[in-house]
Amino acid sequence: MADHPGADRAVPNGVTGATIRRAGPADAAELTRLREVMFASSPPARVGDDWQLDCTRALTHKLAHERDTFVAVVAEDADRAGQLLACGVGWVDLHLPSPGNRTGARGHIANVSTDPAARRRGLARAVMVELMAFFAERGIGRVELFATAMGEGVYRSIGFTDRPSGRALSWTPATASTVKPPPATRTSSRSPTETSAGSRTSPPAGPDTSA
Repeated sequence: MADHPGADRAVPNGVTGATIRRAGPADAAELTRLREVMFASSPPARVGDDWQLDCTRALTHKLAHERDTFVAVVAEDADRAGQLLACGVGWVDLHLPSPGNRTGARGHIANVSTDPAARRRGLARAVMVELMAFFAERGIGRVELFATAMGEGVYRSIGFTDRPSGRALSWTPATASTVKPPPATRTSSRSPTETSAGSRTSPPAGPDTSA
């Protein structure tokens, strides 16, 4: 892709009017725009904070220098080069080895987003299929994501299921500030040999060993 250095692997897909391909650094700004679409579409809407420039810089770096462990897949408008209609990103993390995953390598998918005008054309599913191909090429046998109500049907259609156990929790300073500490437990300062009236008693006598 001459207009997008580093982009590769345009793949056949069952959609029309779009090309599914892996992104390059030149796609970073459009990926950030679709990330903003995702935040605005997922209640509660999250906007502002001027995070977009930081996100574009991070994506540019990752797509240029971390291509073995990080990927972005995009659906590019067939009639407008560089105009992205949908996207998703994935990366590989190393966790501790466990039963069934002796390497500890685990895939994660996020930022699956489609322009509102391009929805219900199969673009998100086509993006997901190519993301899963990236993990398959690396022998990753476990991939995780957080499913919104809007995207859950797509994820289940390609084999994602509920986690077998446990519940995902998250922590932020904002949530921590709302947690009330447990009530203090009052402990007695009296010694074990002090009675409730405050008098002291002698401990039980042991066996007489003077003989």
